[in-house]
Amino acid sequence: MNSFQRLEDNIYVSQELRKDEGVRFIETIRNAEAVINGIAILICPQLHSIAAKAIEMVQEGQHLHKWHDNVKLWPSIFTGIEVISNRVTPDHRDTKAAAPVYDFLVSAGTHQEAWLELPDVEAKLSYKPGTVVAISGKVLRHGVKDWDGGERICFAHFIRDAVHNRLKLPRPDWVSMKKYTAMMEGGFVQRQHWVA
Repeated sequence: MNSFQRLEDNIYVSQELRKDEGVRFIETIRNAEAVINGIAILICPQLHSIAAKAIEMVQEGQHLHKWHDNVKLWPSIFTGIEVISNRVTPDHRDTKAAAPVYDFLVSAGTHQEAWLELPDVEAKLSYKPGTVVAISGKVLRHGVKDWDGGERICFAHFIRDAVHNRLKLPRPDWVSMKKYTAMMEGGFVQRQHWVA
């Protein structure tokens, strides 16, 4: 018999969420988060299902270090949202994520132009206000070096792999075009030359 017991950390509620300002922030983003959650259902349904289950478990108090009533207010399937305001974001990978899990990066503000750079695939994506980009942040380096005009805000949505591991939830499969073509009507698929 092994005399060593595996230690597992509990899940902590962020200090910001515990404050009154955290409640106001949640109330402010609630409608936008409903849209983000809807996008996740459409583009990565398995991830949405697993992530929603994780949030449900946390809102039931499972593996929480200490309960806080504001947990019940959390409107997102993502375990975290970071607000990046008027800041250059150097190229980086999200080391605390799982590879097949998407980060959702939401561009907001009054800026006129910005580019989300993905140097691993030599791509630059237009990143104007209102843009939502879903990427595997663990796999692809990404960053914003500059923007033109006005204020730039990014709401970076992410899922900490450690939270899902603690809740004993599986990682999702990689998103595949086959899952979508299987849902399409046969005649539509035949007319599309790009569908494999």
